[in-house]
Amino acid sequence: AACISTLANFPFDIVDFFTVMALDFVGFQIRLFFRFLIFPIRVFHFWLMLMMFPFRTLTRIRDDVKKGMMRACGALYARVASFVWNRVNSPRSVMKMAIRFGKGLFCSFYVFLVLLGLLVLGFLASGLVMRNLTEEPILRTENLNFDYTKTSPFALVKLASSPEESMLKRTIPFDHKMQLTISFTLPESDYNRKLGIFQVRVESLSANGKPTFGSSYPTMLRFKSQPIRFAESLFKSVPLITGFQSEVQYLKIVIGEFAEGHEPTSSFKVILEPRAEFKTGSGVPEIYSASMDIKSRLPPLKRIVWSWRRTVFVWIGFTVFVCEMMFVLLLCRPFILPGLGKFSKKKMN
Repeated sequence: AACISTLANFPFDIVDFFTVMALDFVGFQIRLFFRFLIFPIRVFHFWLMLMMFPFRTLTRIRDDVKKGMMRACGALYARVASFVWNRVNSPRSVMKMAIRFGKGLFCSFYVFLVLLGLLVLGFLASGLVMRNLTEEPILRTENLNFDYTKTSPFALVKLASSPEESMLKRTIPFDHKMQLTISFTLPESDYNRKLGIFQVRVESLSANGKPTFGSSYPTMLRFKSQPIRFAESLFKSVPLITGFQSEVQYLKIVIGEFAEGHEPTSSFKVILEPRAEFKTGSGVPEIYSASMDIKSRLPPLKRIVWSWRRTVFVWIGFTVFVCEMMFVLLLCRPFILPGLGKFSKKKMN
């Protein structure tokens, strides 16, 4: 009841409210400024006294803390005793105080539920805003299964289950910067060493199979001379014989960045192009396994929003909560403070 009567005297006029808040803020800043100026002097004085007279300083600190605690406990005991003595003079006073306490507890719980509901609504609105505002970068790894029945073996990486789905919903948002990394695991066979350089071509295909981007990259096994291979085989003979290691090399091809255009990409096609001097069906490397890493880089503004998405979510939620609080206090005050109008009328009468 005392809390609600205090709220009745609070200047709910918006101009008076912000004026009082501005004056209090200026006063707080001035007090904080002077305390920051005095604080280093007090700290220097304390450490100087502690170094010169350690036992006397510690004894004085102990006595000051003890006096402060006794003074605070005495003041609290005096206030509680006077309050109880003034209120508990008759059974009617006790009953009235119990009723007021129950009403105050109920009003506090009611206000807590209202504020909790407003906070939940604020974060729900923030979630809806963030869902439409943010875009998640793509980070996928797909295995490549090459079709060696073709003259130029190729592997397809589908981004959508069907072309119609890629037309209805873009897997890669517009203007995203794409970076593809192709990894090969190749045996160090005589065929691969004699093959030398081979060509890898990557194409991005639309839903109708039309290439929208294409690029070729040459690569080869890392060269090792005969003495180096012999020494390496001798050094790794035990792991090679036991099967803990194998004679393989790992190649990685990084495709240069390209931007996603207006026509959505449905799949990627990786082609092993045969060497010109080899016969048809040959001139392509032997491969144990291959994979493709697909990464997208957001535009600058969307990248900032994605990096700070949790902070933006919290700030939007609290901003909506504050706006809801202002709306309720200005237009629906009895809804959140049900006993305020009654106490205001009693005071006016």
